[in-house]
Amino acid sequence: PLHGQRELGAAPAEEDEWQRTGSAYLGQRTRIRTDLGPQDTPAEYNATVVSWLPADVSNFRCSRTKGWAPLWRVEFDDPSITVQDLEEHEVKEGATLFAAWQAVMRKRSEATVGTAVPRAEQLPANRAAEPSLQRLPGAGGWGAGAGAGAM
Repeated sequence: PLHGQRELGAAPAEEDEWQRTGSAYLGQRTRIRTDLGPQDTPAEYNATVVSWLPADVSNFRCSRTKGWAPLWRVEFDDPSITVQDLEEHEVKEGATLFAAWQAVMRKRSEATVGTAVPRAEQLPANRAAEPSLQRLPGAGGWGAGAGAGAM
């Protein structure tokens, strides 16, 4: 062991060794490219950092520095994907990807704000009769049709 750290190849960390306090990355939203999803093909998925292992208990050597390194565990928003353990550079890259994805989604959302709901008279005859597209009486709004506004 180096400075009291586990040897490479030692038993993997037990679940109770994963810490839920003490790292600035805890709670960080990330976007991870992985093939762990339902299609078994690489895709990007959103995840949250939920725990971490300090370097002295991780038994993991960093692929970039070759030194002992901490690990961060993420849980994916998609419940069909298992947890994944990341190195620090992967957490940082994932946070950058998530911020970029979030900005794209925000722009898409803003582009749809103010989109006019079509009036019933502007719809084809077969759609104008749908209750969800009829005006509520007296309110000038759209709703579930006749009688929906009466209470």
